[in-house]
Amino acid sequence: VLGEELLFLRALASDSLTPVLGDFYPHLLHAVQDLQGLRFQDKEVRVEINERPLEECRDSLVFPFEPYSMEVILQNILSNAMKFGDRIQILVSDTGRGVQVEVQDNGPGLDVEKLKNQLLTPMDRRGGESTHLGLKVSLHLLTKIGGNLSVRSDPDAGATFILTFPK
Repeated sequence: VLGEELLFLRALASDSLTPVLGDFYPHLLHAVQDLQGLRFQDKEVRVEINERPLEECRDSLVFPFEPYSMEVILQNILSNAMKFGDRIQILVSDTGRGVQVEVQDNGPGLDVEKLKNQLLTPMDRRGGESTHLGLKVSLHLLTKIGGNLSVRSDPDAGATFILTFPK
């Protein structure tokens, strides 16, 4: 665990991340299963990947990415979805130039403009409000690799986070 944390810190602090060719789906499955087994073991969360139950995912998508950064990004986004919803839909698509991952939850939704302002301002934790550190770290890592993060949401209708990874 300490070795993994050191690699994560190196990825976070490094000016460049070295991608390696790998299959995306094992990383996605590992991130979901880790969260279900550690942080959300007491909560019933149903996860579907490409419109199939998690257990049926046998897909493969090979492209170059930095595995430790990928793990951090996926765990941050999935953790937020699992925290606020109990049904998570993940859609993965190969766009030719990149890989798009949509993570949709059935939670209460959020105010996208407020989130944008919170992500773009320095961390200042007031009261019980979240600093959105996980999202800030994910956005930082995505920016470093030339990726993108988009959000769609309507209050009381869940949220969808769209991650784009370059190939």
